Amino acid sequence: MPFGTGVLVDELDFSDDKLLQGRTFSYSDTQRYHVGANYLQLAINKPKTRVATNQYGGQMDYLDGDKGSENPHINYEPSSIDGLKEAPKSGKDYTPHVEGQVMRKKISLLK
Repeated sequence: MPFGTGVLVDELDFSDDKLLQGRTFSYSDTQRYHVGANYLQLAINKPKTRVATNQYGGQMDYLDGDKGSENPHINYEPSSIDGLKEAPKSGKDYTPHVEGQVMRKKISLLK
């Protein structure tokens, strides 16, 4: 069962164990890799308050169709849910001015 060591009950804190601190630092990434982006929907990891992760559906979505916890601000497009849209480009594109020669040459370390 994936249980995040960084998810603590109030009044508890980490020990000085370096291994535990290292695992706590990387555990969220490990859960996203093994369980999927919706690992916070597992009962053991689910917070008691509303979560706004901007994630919807996808692999390992445990709450498919649960309208009470959906965030309307989807962070990808195209989306059938009408989430965020990329703003249109404005202004001119920036093209840097560079002078010189481009060449491939062996660099001599000794003079």
